[in-house]
Amino acid sequence: MFHKPVRFLFGQAAVLLVLAATLSAGQGVVDPWVTTDRSVNTWNAASIVADVTRGRKGPQEQAIALYSFFRRTMFPYTNRNEYPFPANDQSHMFDFARMVNVYGYSLCTQLNWMFASFCKQSGLFEDARGISVPGHGTAEVKWGGRWHFMDAIVGCYALGRDGAIASIDEIVADSTILTRAQAEHRASVPFCPWDGRSLYPEGALAQMDQWFTYRKYGLAFLLAALPQYKPAAVNEPAGHTMAFELKPGYSLSRRWDHLPGMYNLSYEYYRNQRSITTPSPALLPPHHPAGDKEAADTVNWPIVKPYRKVIRGREAWHYYANGVLSYRDWFTDSRIMRAADSVGGLAVDERAGALQCSAGGTDGAARLDFTLPYVFVGGKVTGRAELVDGSWAAVYLDVKGADQWLCLGVVERGADFEFPIPGELLEERYSFRVLVRLHAEHGPASARLHELAVDAVCQLNMYSLPFLAPGSNRVTVSAKTIPTGTRLAVTCRWEENGWERSQRWIAAAGDESYEVEVAGKDYPRMKEIVMECLTE
Repeated sequence: MFHKPVRFLFGQAAVLLVLAATLSAGQGVVDPWVTTDRSVNTWNAASIVADVTRGRKGPQEQAIALYSFFRRTMFPYTNRNEYPFPANDQSHMFDFARMVNVYGYSLCTQLNWMFASFCKQSGLFEDARGISVPGHGTAEVKWGGRWHFMDAIVGCYALGRDGAIASIDEIVADSTILTRAQAEHRASVPFCPWDGRSLYPEGALAQMDQWFTYRKYGLAFLLAALPQYKPAAVNEPAGHTMAFELKPGYSLSRRWDHLPGMYNLSYEYYRNQRSITTPSPALLPPHHPAGDKEAADTVNWPIVKPYRKVIRGREAWHYYANGVLSYRDWFTDSRIMRAADSVGGLAVDERAGALQCSAGGTDGAARLDFTLPYVFVGGKVTGRAELVDGSWAAVYLDVKGADQWLCLGVVERGADFEFPIPGELLEERYSFRVLVRLHAEHGPASARLHELAVDAVCQLNMYSLPFLAPGSNRVTVSAKTIPTGTRLAVTCRWEENGWERSQRWIAAAGDESYEVEVAGKDYPRMKEIVMECLTE
């Protein structure tokens, strides 16, 4: 018999005594994914390279395509570091497959050296390297036996007069390669779009925040800094993938918007061997300084344009976004016996729509594991309990993956309940576990759950998600495995010419494609893609 929770932390042995069976491994949809033929498949580094460079002729066209993709998907903001720092710096901070899917922002050295590493590992070029200059990090890519200067965060490269992208050495020897690039139609698109303008022009930032503004990164800055360049070898990993299992009863909603709250983990950034605090984008949203500068990127502007928002008075096209991995159950079937990662001492009364202790038992528990390739940042557990005096239900959260459990809350009277999952306990975690316990003092029916929902909020980069474009679109729903008796349901919502539209598809096999027509000349504003694991 379990005693009523009176402490916050419990050892695993005490809490999991009743969990005898592990039931759900391999019973969900393995590696569910949605792609369109008009967007880039960001599943892993190889799929990104394949989609971005498809149809591009020669290394210069391929390098420009990757440069444009980096500019669209990664926004300049404080470096994304995951602790412990610097022990996992190389495996997280420079992993572009992780950064482009999960965060979507970084600073100059991080972004440009990821760009160089990505080019180097793509196999399309002879070499690539990072470049350090005073106050900035940039990059060069090598093909045709020559280096070529490309800065994906400043937005700058220039063709030499022979038609090849110029190197830093060539620019240092002849500054007119940059200064006359626009006049002679040799400039990148865009070309130094900020050019001395502050990213946060109001000038009200604290001094420690000033360093990550972009007012200095214009043409004059580059001309002064490039002569002092120092090459750096780069070969950072890009091994993150979007692989995960969507278990029965679970759904993943990925959104082109953010939820209320500080769902961003950039609270501290280590610089010059000291810790300084930088504001979260929830407090100081990232944005480009004006629409005219954003529109200067004519390659990416049509895709970016629909997402304009005004956040705290700032005009923004790039902002962090969220997804929600949810488990919901009304206990009208026995899905929890497949969805739970371990369960014991529990039974489902499908007629009553209730989860309760097994016949003859007084205690039971179920553990639900939440795992994603996106980082978790908060959530909540809600439900409806029916309890007789002396009976209770309790919800626990594992603490940092250790064999300790935090009691989120106890229900002692029949009622709706809601227990928040504190975001600080999920920082930089890609998995966590929730434990639900029932104690039936007067027999199984004296402690019942009629509803249970766990909503786990994650952070994601909306510009990594699959989108629709004007005209005909082919949407492909895929999975490595869809078990017998299971279906993968996908719902896509978007706004087209001011009207809300949605389509839903149910796939039973590994790859199924569907056609979607989008009217008008403008890109639609994508809203949400939901993947659900359905059972018969």
